[in-house]
Amino acid sequence: MPTAPRKPTPPEPMAGECPLGECGGQLSLNFPGQPHAVRATLLKVHAWLKSGGYSDTICGDAELVLAELLNNIAEHAYADHPDGQIDMTLSRCGDRLCVRLHDQGAELPQGLWPGAGNTPSAPAPETLAEGGFGWFLITHLGEDICYCRRGKDNVLTLRIPLADP
Repeated sequence: MPTAPRKPTPPEPMAGECPLGECGGQLSLNFPGQPHAVRATLLKVHAWLKSGGYSDTICGDAELVLAELLNNIAEHAYADHPDGQIDMTLSRCGDRLCVRLHDQGAELPQGLWPGAGNTPSAPAPETLAEGGFGWFLITHLGEDICYCRRGKDNVLTLRIPLADP
């Protein structure tokens, strides 16, 4: 008899790593790591942000970053695990949107994620077959990006400004 997909259990917070800080107004979602579920989730995020009175520009920037991250999880982390789940928590933290993503897919290859001093530059468009701007967009629209791997768990946190520049 087939078993239902297992919901990942988020790892315990690690001291000094992946902090979200003190936040208010929260949206927590668990959904399949599949493109159709990512699209549906982004619609929920858009509605949640608009209900907070944020501009179309702010909502667009947040959706762009989240779309890149969530699609990377669906396409890469869960490439061999179509039944994988994603846990996402969004919190309004003053003038920032605090994001916490958790999955149990493949580990992000070392050297790929933008750690301290590893901010990708914009690739030349003519060198790209399809995409390639993802981490560039994430690092330029997001702040305080932190990726942790513990056991089978991936946790990525970041902050997205919620004020027009």
